[in-house]
Amino acid sequence: MEKLYKKLYLFVILGIFVGLLIGIFKKAIGLVASFMEEFLSKTSGNLTNSFLFILFLILIGIITFYILKKDKDTKGSGIPVIMGMMDGEFEVNSKKTIINKFIASFLTIGSGLTVGREGPSVQLGGLAGDIVAGFDQTFERKYFIGSAAAAGFAVAFNAPVAAIIFGVEEVFRKHDVKTFLTSATTTIAATITSGLIFGDFPSLIEIPVFDNVSQARLWIILILGIVTGLSGVLFNKLVIGAKSVYKKIPLPDLVKYLAPFVITGLALLVDPRLFGSGEELIYLPAGGGESLATLIYMYFAKILLLSLAFGMGLSGGSLVPLLAIGAILGNIYATALFDMGLIPAERIFAISLIAMAGHFSAIVRTPIAAIILIVEMTGGAFSNILGLALVSFIAYLVAEIFKSKPFYEDLYERLLKTEKSYFKH
Repeated sequence: MEKLYKKLYLFVILGIFVGLLIGIFKKAIGLVASFMEEFLSKTSGNLTNSFLFILFLILIGIITFYILKKDKDTKGSGIPVIMGMMDGEFEVNSKKTIINKFIASFLTIGSGLTVGREGPSVQLGGLAGDIVAGFDQTFERKYFIGSAAAAGFAVAFNAPVAAIIFGVEEVFRKHDVKTFLTSATTTIAATITSGLIFGDFPSLIEIPVFDNVSQARLWIILILGIVTGLSGVLFNKLVIGAKSVYKKIPLPDLVKYLAPFVITGLALLVDPRLFGSGEELIYLPAGGGESLATLIYMYFAKILLLSLAFGMGLSGGSLVPLLAIGAILGNIYATALFDMGLIPAERIFAISLIAMAGHFSAIVRTPIAAIILIVEMTGGAFSNILGLALVSFIAYLVAEIFKSKPFYEDLYERLLKTEKSYFKH
């Protein structure tokens, strides 16, 4: 233990580095996304701009295709790669991959595809940890990788407590003093650094304060848990199953890779609301009620667009999209209850937020992190702990009953079976 205490300063330095790295990463995504959204706004009724918008997407696709072809460690969200590094299964050239992953990810995510920043943030953090571990060979490498991966999650969502729990539950997959101290030190240092330099504000701003759902109305949340659990099972089958579908398509790799860019681009020309990971769709209840038909369409559209991108292995994550899809599902459920006169209109937004936790829990199978994440993402404005706990537990139980594998565990097993040859030992 004395050795650990003497090494904690390294994890403070690592946290500062990760805070800077992921902060810059988020800014880069924002710049590309702003450009693409502005360009998209000029395509309405203009065939030339519409063509150029698709052309820009194809160009981004070609650039990122050759990055991923050159460095297979940049594929997908990156979290399974970090799990493999932690287990000693993969040896990754972290100095090369951290650059390639940064470029491929901010271009792909910023382009408007339905992928999120959190998976790449976790991988970038873990790669940074691996680099720093090289400066001190006397301390176990996995603690640098795992703690920095958790810190990447923290800065991506500005959710340090959820990140520490996610690190323990999903990255380290065990709990001991070393795991906690290294993760907490790195995560706190990264969050403070990012907050001081890039701004300290929750992922979801201007969330109104809601009254807690009364215990007499918890049957609403219980049913929501079943609904989000079933959606989580469907989500895993479609999104992960898309990988198998892509492999069977007899087309050149570049053509298959560009398909998500072109199809997403065409979808955005029809409905710009589908742009990006979907965070803006979480706010739909605040902007006035959408019809059930519109919400159902958005739910399936975002799952299919994510399946297109994620199934092909584009450099981007799934956590933000799965939270947004969960919110849309909660919106569908709450709108139906409102139409039946069972809840007031202002309750729709609250139920949408609760549904996010259920969806996260069913898919990733980290229920405690799901509860805390929603509280932190909303800056504490939403603190319905009992509702969040109930929906997370029920959704988790439903996913277990249907034997749906946890999302990243499934991806990791597939990586070990089918793509291990990409990594040098």
